Amino acid sequence: MHLSFRHAIYSAILSTEATVTFMFLPSWKGSMITCPFSNLLTTYPHLCYKIGTIPANQVTCATPQSWASQETLLPQAFWNLRIIAVWYTVARLHPNSHNPT
Repeated sequence: MHLSFRHAIYSAILSTEATVTFMFLPSWKGSMITCPFSNLLTTYPHLCYKIGTIPANQVTCATPQSWASQETLLPQAFWNLRIIAVWYTVARLHPNSHNPT
């Protein structure tokens, strides 16, 4: 997750296109300070925005359409999911200018 988040930030820095990457990252019990990717949030506040949180009791996994052998029940999520957007500046300033609809 940390490497994917870092890749999204570096891609936004180097991109000349209006891009945004949405990350759904686990929020372990406690504050964001304890999360491994929190230092990237504080280092790049001009690129990273905390959009919201999905509570753990609202997170569900779809049941696979087929099983290789015996059906395995999927556990309920134990942590919330943080929604974080990594924006290239042009995309943040003009989000609808490239929208085809």
